[in-house]
Amino acid sequence: MLELSQFALAGYLAFTSFCRLRKTDNNTVPAVRHAFALLATISIILAVAACVLPAHPSTVLALIGIAVVQAVTAMYWRVRVPDHYVMHREPPKRRATQK
Repeated sequence: MLELSQFALAGYLAFTSFCRLRKTDNNTVPAVRHAFALLATISIILAVAACVLPAHPSTVLALIGIAVVQAVTAMYWRVRVPDHYVMHREPPKRRATQK
C-alpha cells in the first residue's frame, strides 16, 4: 500500500512540476526553474523506486506535504508564472535630447 501511495504521489509531483516548467521561460527567476526541474527529477526517481524498493512511511509523508503545497499554490500558476517569480527588467533609458 505504501508503494502505491509513493508511486501516485511521486507521479503527481512530477506532473505538476512539468506543468509549471512549461509555463516558465528565460524571464523566470532561474532558481525557480531549477527547483521545479529538480522536483520533477526526484519525483520520477521516487516513482521508479516505489516499483523496485519497499516504501518508507517518512518518504510518503514528505511526498504528501509537498503535494499539498503544490495543490494549494496551483491557483497562482493556473494562467502564468506568478509575478514575483518573474525577473522584472528596467526598460532602456531614453537618451537626453540635445538642444
